Amino acid sequence: MTSFALRRGLMALPVLIGVSLLVFVMARVIPGDPVLIATGLERAHPEELARAAQRLGLDRPLPVQYADYLGRLVRGDLGVSLRHQRPVVDLILDRLPATLELAGVAFVLSLGLGVPLGVISAVRRGGPYDYLAVLVSVGGMSVPAFWLGLLLILIFSLNLGWFPASARGGPLAEAAWAIFSGGGIRPLLRSLSHLVLPSIALAAPAVGLIARMTRSGMLDVLGEDYILGARSRGLPERSVIYRHALKNALIPVVTVSGLFLGRLFGGAVILETVFAWPGIGRLAVLAVGRRDYAVIGGAALMVAFGFVLVNAAVDLMYAALDPRIRYG
Repeated sequence: MTSFALRRGLMALPVLIGVSLLVFVMARVIPGDPVLIATGLERAHPEELARAAQRLGLDRPLPVQYADYLGRLVRGDLGVSLRHQRPVVDLILDRLPATLELAGVAFVLSLGLGVPLGVISAVRRGGPYDYLAVLVSVGGMSVPAFWLGLLLILIFSLNLGWFPASARGGPLAEAAWAIFSGGGIRPLLRSLSHLVLPSIALAAPAVGLIARMTRSGMLDVLGEDYILGARSRGLPERSVIYRHALKNALIPVVTVSGLFLGRLFGGAVILETVFAWPGIGRLAVLAVGRRDYAVIGGAALMVAFGFVLVNAAVDLMYAALDPRIRYG
């Protein structure tokens, strides 16, 4: 297992280097002069712009800039934001909790709804529950997340006024801890109320996909001989379904869930903009408009690293679900 983890870590290096190169090139083909945006010297003399470009390191050839960028990445330095004049690491760490909070709630919501929906659909195959589950699954996978987010804002925020339309109600962990420290439940309710609409919009596509994968896996497993043997021994049907069948049907679900968890960081870019959520996605969108190269690269590397980490964790979970899987 240790050697497998080390190999996955080494395999991640080319991926991260490729992402850094791709983002480096794409950020520099965006129209606009980053020197003007960073300094605000729109009517400055050309000599002033040249001195600013030299100070920012933007006057050197692109290969030299990229080599310098890679050298700083090795040291853990993502650079300094041209707009905020702060280290990019600090900006990302400030926004990371909000993104993890939204992604975590959406992930739990997708599993909490998708897996039971798929199990019910498989057990009640051909019945009204199965057709209802299929309808919900197809609908969830077909509706774009940003469109669903706008629809939820229109209905539940603007028309009904049940939930806020934008911003963050405060860190969820701090709000939960406030209950134990005597701060009352009000901060937790405020934090959860801001999370409801964006987390539903972000989780909806995964609910349908996880439900379909769970249903397919359960239908394959329910016809196996060991399931028939468990029923013939008189085991309760609930035990047969959830203890024997579901565990063996979860491997494809784990794969899809891991891919979705990695995509949450990328998908959150659009929804964080729709709901004005102060996460890494919104930071990246603003950085693109401001030609803030360091922030764009740092946000992209963070998303890529999340993908790599989640995929490695999924591979390690296979052995826990299926003892026949071993890593040499």
